[in-house]
Amino acid sequence: MAAERDTALRLRAYLAGKPVLKLERRPIPVVAARDRMLAVFLRMGGESSPWAIAWKCGKSKAEFRSVPEARRRTDVATMAAEFGDVLCGHFESTDGALRQLWIPGGTHADMLHFIALRYTRAKKADAALLPRLNRVGRRCSQLFDATQNPNSALCVDATVRLKEMFAFPCEPVRENHLGFLVAWLAPGACATQAKAAESLSVSSSLDPEIDRSLVADVEGWNEASSETIRQRHADRIHKVLEGELRRRLDLLQTALAVYDEAAAENPGAQSIALSSIQELARFGGTEAFVAQTGIVRSPETDHSPTTAAMSYANKDADMIAARAALVPFDRSCQEELIAEGSAVRGDIISVESVTLGMRKLRRQAVIETDGALPLRLRESDSVVIAGDLDSKGVWKITAISDDPKRGVRTITLLSQQAHPTGPQLKRGLAGVVFHEKLEPELRRRLARMVGGTKSGADDGTARGAWILKKLAEREPPDTAPDVEQFDGTATEVVADA
Repeated sequence: MAAERDTALRLRAYLAGKPVLKLERRPIPVVAARDRMLAVFLRMGGESSPWAIAWKCGKSKAEFRSVPEARRRTDVATMAAEFGDVLCGHFESTDGALRQLWIPGGTHADMLHFIALRYTRAKKADAALLPRLNRVGRRCSQLFDATQNPNSALCVDATVRLKEMFAFPCEPVRENHLGFLVAWLAPGACATQAKAAESLSVSSSLDPEIDRSLVADVEGWNEASSETIRQRHADRIHKVLEGELRRRLDLLQTALAVYDEAAAENPGAQSIALSSIQELARFGGTEAFVAQTGIVRSPETDHSPTTAAMSYANKDADMIAARAALVPFDRSCQEELIAEGSAVRGDIISVESVTLGMRKLRRQAVIETDGALPLRLRESDSVVIAGDLDSKGVWKITAISDDPKRGVRTITLLSQQAHPTGPQLKRGLAGVVFHEKLEPELRRRLARMVGGTKSGADDGTARGAWILKKLAEREPPDTAPDVEQFDGTATEVVADA
């Protein structure tokens, strides 16, 4: 059903001949100019290292850096360290405020990941350069992780955010081009303008024609017999790369402005902002730990199943926390939950007070919904009313019954408080939405359980060993025959009599 909703929105965009809003409100904050930084990258064809980098902090002048030969690792490292000094300084002087890095799209996020992989644990470089490279590697690792986390606003992928905000009249694959999206969102836009914008590269890769045009200068720089000739080739290379960087940077600024003006900010975005600020504080603690011990987390692996399980549970908690923050304020988010079966919308057909046991007074409501919609909720599940901003008015599903003849589904709910918070229910109230109670703290508690000892104290037991032992005790003994792998075929191993 969620896919069907996306298709319906795309069809509406085709009929309107322009993009249509998918969300009522912006899901992440856009900080003031002084608190944001923009960055774009370029790489040489066939290479992973950055060939050129541009950045802009606040309202200051944009800076452009390039190297004539991207295969000269020392030159690339010097450029990366200079960029890293600015990047780290931007996030370290926060004064408790949220700071953001904006990038054009996924290939630029991949470049952050590459810098993290290349430099986080680098051990060979100039003595003065090495700590700067390690530092930018760790920071880029954090920012790349932030692009994958809906509960973080530290690093914003402009393409992803525009796709999240709007449905476009085009095939989904074409939505990965920022220039194409921005062209569609311009006043009086049409398919012809969008197609023309799509022909210009926005990724970290250059247009092949431009890439090939620089081959002669790169070779000339490598083979130059004097510094004067070498500098002439370097200037020509830099001029072309700066033009490409500037175009991408201008486009990114336009995309940021379009996103900022698209809709009002969702009040729940402040919860995401707070989570991002806390993430910055935790990173500061990690940096202090690195300075004290010299131990650096690998950007490539978790090293142990326990750490991987903790990370998975925390990422799951972040997804739930972001949704919990945004759903109460945005009907489009509520529609997504209904489409996937995690919420119901219907009419109240009865509301009454009931007594449980001797003295417990509770409210019981019966809601009638569309029986054709999917439903993942089950009896005994906890739900809240959309619009209950604190999500403290918890209701429990006590019965679900379907009437195929009428095509309706009747759900009985029992409040868990005598006077539940949220909108007051009354008979005949139409279009009431109940959605699953989103509880990220349960996932965080699971992460702490997996990563700690049974008692919670440091008793010398390996992290998570107690829970793995419990699982092993519950599993039946393995009675399957031993299997030996050989040349892609499996053969049963028969023990000697």
